[in-house]
Amino acid sequence: MNELFGIPLTSIMVGLLILLAAALAVIGVIAARHPLLVRMGLRNLVRRPAQTVLIVVGLMLATLIMSAAFATGDTVGYSVTNSVYRSLAEIDFILGFKTEDTAVAREDAYLSADVLASLTTRFRDDSDFDAFAPLVRETLPVVNTSRRLSEPRARMIGADPAFDAFHTLRDRSGREVSVAALGASGVYLTESLADAVGAGAGDRITVFVENRPTELAVVGVVRDTSGLDSFANEGPTAQGGGLVVPLALAQQLTGRGGRFTDIVVSSRGGVRDALALKDSRVQDKLEAFIDEHPEARADVTLTKEQLVGIGELVGSIFVTFFIVFGLFSIAAGVMLIFLIFVMLAAERRSEMGMARAIGMSRLHLTETFLAEGMAYNLGSAAVGGLLGLGVAALLVFVMGQLFDDFGLSIAFHFNPRAFVIAYSLGVVLTFATVLFAAYRAANLNIVRAIRDLPEPRPLRAADRSAGTLLRAFLAVPWTLFWVVLIGVWVVAGFYAFVLGLSLYGVGIVGVALLATWFVFGAMQIDHAERSRGSWAAYIGWWIVFNVLALLTWSLLRTRKLAQRHRNAGGWALWMLLGGVALTWTGGWVTGWLFAYAGGTTLAVLAIAMLAVYYGTAPRAAFTVAGLALVWWWLLPLPFSLFIDVGTQFDPVDGIARLLGLPRAEVNGNIEMFF
Repeated sequence: MNELFGIPLTSIMVGLLILLAAALAVIGVIAARHPLLVRMGLRNLVRRPAQTVLIVVGLMLATLIMSAAFATGDTVGYSVTNSVYRSLAEIDFILGFKTEDTAVAREDAYLSADVLASLTTRFRDDSDFDAFAPLVRETLPVVNTSRRLSEPRARMIGADPAFDAFHTLRDRSGREVSVAALGASGVYLTESLADAVGAGAGDRITVFVENRPTELAVVGVVRDTSGLDSFANEGPTAQGGGLVVPLALAQQLTGRGGRFTDIVVSSRGGVRDALALKDSRVQDKLEAFIDEHPEARADVTLTKEQLVGIGELVGSIFVTFFIVFGLFSIAAGVMLIFLIFVMLAAERRSEMGMARAIGMSRLHLTETFLAEGMAYNLGSAAVGGLLGLGVAALLVFVMGQLFDDFGLSIAFHFNPRAFVIAYSLGVVLTFATVLFAAYRAANLNIVRAIRDLPEPRPLRAADRSAGTLLRAFLAVPWTLFWVVLIGVWVVAGFYAFVLGLSLYGVGIVGVALLATWFVFGAMQIDHAERSRGSWAAYIGWWIVFNVLALLTWSLLRTRKLAQRHRNAGGWALWMLLGGVALTWTGGWVTGWLFAYAGGTTLAVLAIAMLAVYYGTAPRAAFTVAGLALVWWWLLPLPFSLFIDVGTQFDPVDGIARLLGLPRAEVNGNIEMFF
């Protein structure tokens, strides 16, 4: 597998390595400026080995999932493409009768000997081509009268000695066998056909063409992947194996003397490094020849590049499938990482309070936690990556047992680039989570931390007057504008990351430089004195970022006022209004079930928050709200188990009708979300 979501793996790897280097550079700067803080963070790894092991196990989940997904996809893609290479060997193109001409009967859909002669003459001295060979293929029944066994749909391939140049036919031990060894009436059986009819070298079988029996001598048994699978219209597993006979005998049996069903072409190079896989000029030459000879009614019906591409696509689909379905587990892993560091902060609360009391700043605590988290991170990503390979190997073993009956050999294989991607992505993802958790853990009250006093309840306010609630309501947009501002940079960073992958990270570096300049300009807002260089950078900041700069300046100038009036009551009011608006939009305007159900859920949670704000116990308020939401989402259960309540049993709709509103019209059912 060389691509994921249409992006080359090499580009993804380079982009993630740049982010990994940036994360390591942050730790390097911290270690250079404050080595004591790094040592304080790292000492916890050896002081509590059992806790260290537990944390490493918890942090490795996301990396394990990604490593297993990549390794499984690589294995499937490699196994399919390897089957293609083994089956086709040095066959790069297959020319057949143009299937678009539906007016031609099946028995006339053959290429003439003149086509082969013209093709050979045209490209005899062209160094881009190695060999040409004619083939006749047909589906027919095979019977072993001595064992009373038969196969009704076997693939027959008629080949002449020129086919030996493609190195396709090999016996069970892997040795190459020759078409010339068949003589005039010999036959090679594939392994599956030989097992089906119970025949081997020295036995005789009977084939039937248009109910005419012909007895043939079995010269030997060749592998199932000896080129025959590539010519089956129904696919490699749809028929019961195949047999190879001399070309003249196949033409005699089918009554098509001097004509062929296919011409196989080999370009310069070997099995995996053929010129046709690297350059399209070989196919262009063949198509130009076909255009010059329309009377031949020939066409390029199959190429090795197409089959290899299908194999790689299958591998990419497997990777996408596992990653998409693993996103839930990855999200759970990220939450687990956050909770682990919250737990560590709660355990060391008194220790951090005393450190703050003797002079450490919040930034110092954040750097200490970040250094400790990065140490866990690097180790857990390595363990997760290796365990992911183990999980993939176990999964591949199970898949191999399942697909073996279908003739597809699954062999474990992983791409080192994919492993580097999984490791780097795991480290970067965990670093971002640890950075947020460390920042949050460092924001503590020194006195409460030293005395181990409980933190104030965030949803309950000391002043519950209507004026305070209104001012809190008006302070919420200040935070929302910050969310919009951060969202702009997140979106810009995401697009720069995706687009920059094709440029090996140039876009990522560009956005990182712009973000650094933006942060520098924002920090200059509160500075009264600036150097000439700072003034130049600050003026340039206003010119380049203009609207974003004005928004940032306004937010920083009003932050004290907004922070003084912020509380959970204001957020609860915004949630309540937003929930009611969504419910009204979904039920009475657009009919969207998602807006209707989501708005009602948001409104109920907002009511619970307001109840806590005015003194209700948090556990009781949210328990009642949770039970009410579960009951509402399951409606009309449990009433529909006992009585016929119809399809309009909805308390929200009932409340609306009590207020004189029309009935809500919602498209779909709540169950669609499950």
